[in-house]
Amino acid sequence: VLGGKTVYSGDKRRELYAIDTDNGEEKWRFDIDVDSDKGLRDGYICANKETVYVCGGGSLLEGYLYAIDAVGGYKKWSFEIKDRVHSVTMDDERVYCVSAEGGLYALDRWSGDRLWHFKSDDVNYYSTTVSNETVYVAGNSILYAVNTTTGAERWRTKIRMNGLQPSVIHDGILYVKSWFGLIAV
Repeated sequence: VLGGKTVYSGDKRRELYAIDTDNGEEKWRFDIDVDSDKGLRDGYICANKETVYVCGGGSLLEGYLYAIDAVGGYKKWSFEIKDRVHSVTMDDERVYCVSAEGGLYALDRWSGDRLWHFKSDDVNYYSTTVSNETVYVAGNSILYAVNTTTGAERWRTKIRMNGLQPSVIHDGILYVKSWFGLIAV
């Protein structure tokens, strides 16, 4: 993940690294408690010039979202979720994370305070993408659009493919990746 002139990356050793893009040198590293056989994967990290947000958690019963200072590499805050955290994304005011069975959480970017929580009948949530005051949440075979301010569901659509992962929004079109291909919504 690129944030300013720094690349943030994780590894299977449970460490988050900040690497300077000009000279390739390590700026700092931070130990993150993650599932040791998978390490930090795509969607587990997002960053801006001030803060790196990263999903962690060592078991199916605990998960955390960490806010790490982008310059100094120290923990600003953490938010505990009683489930494994799968994905993180942000907008100007909030950071959003999903857990396997716990749904979607919206947190204040600066304090880590929980603003709202969205949960539906779907039992597995995989990833998030945010655009134009809507956060898109991929479930097993359902894609949800949720209001970023209130946490209210705007709409949902059933897609007959498992493993949905909102990938990118371009020209108002949401491209959704699944285990079986790419779909434009």
